Amino acid sequence: MEGKPFRVHFVSINSETKGVKKTLVLTHGLFGNIACFGHFLDRISQHYHVVLFENCSWGLNSKVEDSEALQSVDKTHEWFSNFMIRTMDALTEHNHLPEKFFMSGHSYGGYLCGLYASL
Repeated sequence: MEGKPFRVHFVSINSETKGVKKTLVLTHGLFGNIACFGHFLDRISQHYHVVLFENCSWGLNSKVEDSEALQSVDKTHEWFSNFMIRTMDALTEHNHLPEKFFMSGHSYGGYLCGLYASL
């Protein structure tokens, strides 16, 4: 983002069931990573094709050290919106997500899911 390559770490569970099972996207809260969902992935993946991704600069993602997003609340909101749009678009473009899917997030991840759904 902002001219530099930005990598987003994601995991797809039961990808062979795409089209058969509904897809659920999960994302974590502040200071977290996708490992926080590990305790129930076996159970939930019986019912869904699960895609997990790490938010913004957390986990194994690229780190943002200096950004326009740090200048104002509006710039931060714009950066988060762009992050979600670009992440979901990339996952869809590379066939990790169908056209329609469910989203759920823990804490701050819930905010990002709600933000994306409102765009």
